[in-house]
Amino acid sequence: MMRGLLAMALLFAAGCNKGAGEDQCKKLMEHMLDLEIAKSGAKGSGAEALPPEVVEKNAKQKAAAVELKAAEFVQLCNERVDKKRVECALAAKDWEAIEACDKGDK
Repeated sequence: MMRGLLAMALLFAAGCNKGAGEDQCKKLMEHMLDLEIAKSGAKGSGAEALPPEVVEKNAKQKAAAVELKAAEFVQLCNERVDKKRVECALAAKDWEAIEACDKGDK
């Protein structure tokens, strides 16, 4: 999962710094983790709600990923990712929409 996040950050690399900012980059990392969890079918609601132990396990995995890679991701994002791309990705509802941000489709 983390390898994919770092790869996405590299795809976003624009070679210029238009002020993505540390806070936005951290939010982006967390948003991308949430999308990855949702993509794996690890979220549900109503009758499909996951058992509490699964929700807790997912939360622990997300926290561990953030702790392990946040500094590296945030630095890379802050140095290389255009603010408009981060804003677009933060609004994305799935990975395809994030990829569209990098292509300029949004």
